[in-house]
Amino acid sequence: NKPAHAGNTYTNIFRDKNFILITAESFDTYAINETLTPNLYNLKQNYAYFDNYYSPLYYRSTADTEFLVQTSTYPDKNVTLSMSAYIGNEFPNTMPKLFEQRGYSTFSFHNYTDYFYPRSTFHRETLGYDLYYGSEEFGMLDNPPEGAIINNHVWQSDLEMMEKAVPLFINEDKFFVNMLTVSGHFRYNSSHEIAQKHEAEVLQYEADTGIELDEQVFWYLAAQIELDLAIGYLIDQLEENDLMDDTVIMIFG
Repeated sequence: NKPAHAGNTYTNIFRDKNFILITAESFDTYAINETLTPNLYNLKQNYAYFDNYYSPLYYRSTADTEFLVQTSTYPDKNVTLSMSAYIGNEFPNTMPKLFEQRGYSTFSFHNYTDYFYPRSTFHRETLGYDLYYGSEEFGMLDNPPEGAIINNHVWQSDLEMMEKAVPLFINEDKFFVNMLTVSGHFRYNSSHEIAQKHEAEVLQYEADTGIELDEQVFWYLAAQIELDLAIGYLIDQLEENDLMDDTVIMIFG
């Protein structure tokens, strides 16, 4: 019931724009590199960059941050997993519901299974997205049987997810898209399937700069290259469809 802040030159500049919100798994400013991640570097250098950004660390850091962002409700630290604990609750003002009220089609995408968190149900039924695609719906990786124990998680490609997701929303009149990436997930070593794809680029970076990276840093950067390629593909597709000027992209770790 409080009055809105006074208007300024930024007021309403995003009105009626498409919105793509990207939660990037384990992404940190250290991964923004002119050579290795040029798309992310370009965004940091030439667009709005929030350097005073802080994220609370909850028991389930990814899922609870996701819960907070989507519902504007602080998770309870006494609850092991808010996404499961409150899956039957009514949240009338979630991100997708607010956009839907304004005539947007809403989409949520993630390139991993429901092994850790019940996103297939939570995103569709609790948050209210028109469409949710996880790795199983994308045909990338099937959900494991209930009660299965997995010790070796095969992280999926952010670029592949982007290639599969873009055609699902690009032709909508107005869209709100939520994306949660996974390629940058730890552990950072030579067995990381996504990082293996980009070993050569990081080796060349070491050779060109004369920097010998710590092993975990080496594989961390290699994994984050896949996110950069996904962002590059997204921007290319928006430009090809004349949507770049009508779309806001926000990325946070």
